[in-house]
Amino acid sequence: MSLESVFNTWKRLNAASTQWHDMLRRTGLDLPLSNREDFADALSTEIHVYRDFDGFEDFDPSGHAGIEPGDPARSLLYHAFASPNVVQNRGVPLREFPQPDEIAALENLIYTAADVSFHDELERARAISGRRDAELVVADFAYENHPAPRTPHRKHADLCFSRTGVARVGTHPAYYSPIDRGWFTFLPSDAAYTIRVIPARYAAFIAVRVRGNRYTFGPKYFRDPAAGEIGDAAREFVVPIHKLFSGAECIRGCQLSVSFDAEHVNEKLHRVHRELARRGLPATQGPVLYQPPYRFTDRLASIQASHGTALVTPHQNPLVEPAKLNGQYVSFTVPPAPSIFVSSYRIRPDDNKHYPCPKYLHCRTEVTAKGEIVDLTRDSHMMARIRQGGYEALHYIDFTGDGVVKVSCGGLPECVAYPAYSIISQPDFLPYVSQSDLFDWWREQCPDELKEFSWGRDLDSMPVSANRLAANFETIQFSTSSIRLWRQLLRVRAITMGKSNS
Repeated sequence: MSLESVFNTWKRLNAASTQWHDMLRRTGLDLPLSNREDFADALSTEIHVYRDFDGFEDFDPSGHAGIEPGDPARSLLYHAFASPNVVQNRGVPLREFPQPDEIAALENLIYTAADVSFHDELERARAISGRRDAELVVADFAYENHPAPRTPHRKHADLCFSRTGVARVGTHPAYYSPIDRGWFTFLPSDAAYTIRVIPARYAAFIAVRVRGNRYTFGPKYFRDPAAGEIGDAAREFVVPIHKLFSGAECIRGCQLSVSFDAEHVNEKLHRVHRELARRGLPATQGPVLYQPPYRFTDRLASIQASHGTALVTPHQNPLVEPAKLNGQYVSFTVPPAPSIFVSSYRIRPDDNKHYPCPKYLHCRTEVTAKGEIVDLTRDSHMMARIRQGGYEALHYIDFTGDGVVKVSCGGLPECVAYPAYSIISQPDFLPYVSQSDLFDWWREQCPDELKEFSWGRDLDSMPVSANRLAANFETIQFSTSSIRLWRQLLRVRAITMGKSNS
């Protein structure tokens, strides 16, 4: 089935013009359009790859075929399908590009070509880990194909994996840009203030726990031992070795049934009022804290699966809206002489490090005793009013949240299944600036005087993925089975890594 799907994609790409066929023929891969069998033979034939064409410069130097069994990065056709740098041939823009499902189908074909059994993968896991007692696990990963500069090893384009996926909220439906092989925050034709949701892509893999390795899979921001830390070389990370998808093609001798489920929650107001109560301030308490808008699980995200790949897509919503309960505005009492930042109420943690709730609360909208709202920004004495406190400030909610993406894999010999941590995050307001690129520039090229000017002497721009933080498994009230999954998840860090093939 995977071969037929990929062959049909190849015919579709060449239907508009011969640019795709000519481009790959120039790189050394002459793929016929005649029939599926000739197409399959050409994919598996060893070739000499010419990499001095636009978009193919960072194709894995060890790749010598259209498909390398079990290894997308060394498969020339996969690079052509998935790389955002492959956009033209002889200076002529390509007219058609693969869609996400078509790229996922090619991934499946590549792993099918490996023709491995469960026992084969167990032996491979033992070889990778160097341990005869190594065990296989099933793990969810958020994953993307990245050009060489954005991979952990920076040697060639590669698949990169994370145990945490980040999707982003928006006011409009998601837009996939085929030429960029990814989702965009907005279109050039969009009206002002249009923000599109950004999905996160997940897949389940057979994986093995391996200690970190700076020179192979990573993680990307490898941590050496520091005061009170053991360093990544002594930590175990879950490394993917074989993608899982439904059917008999995936693992020899197994009829697999792979399915995904997701749970997300927003409980910002719930945590705010628990913290206010802990500090002895007026706060809502009791069972109502477990109801919307204090805590809610709907209107956040949905999940759809195809070709062994699951897409978590946030629902389109306003970025914020007033919080209501039974038709009445929900508020909190601004304390006298509150701690403020600019014009927001600031909740400082006890140690200025561990935040039990959102750090800042909007307090510039007053709710009167009659239930009416007053915009304090129109008051020339707004700051004096805030500093005085003692009024009811309107709560607002957004539709961010965090949760879990779970996988069920029937037909596979029993092994532990690790869910992925899932974040429904705020919009990316600088979509053309990669956060990874920014951090790399900050570490390697940014002048010291600019660092101090931008962040201060005691701060830096280190992303969460460069830390070793356990997932927040207390976020969601789970069923018994979900609690078990979360306990397993605690043993896994939220990191970004590449495959170990260098």
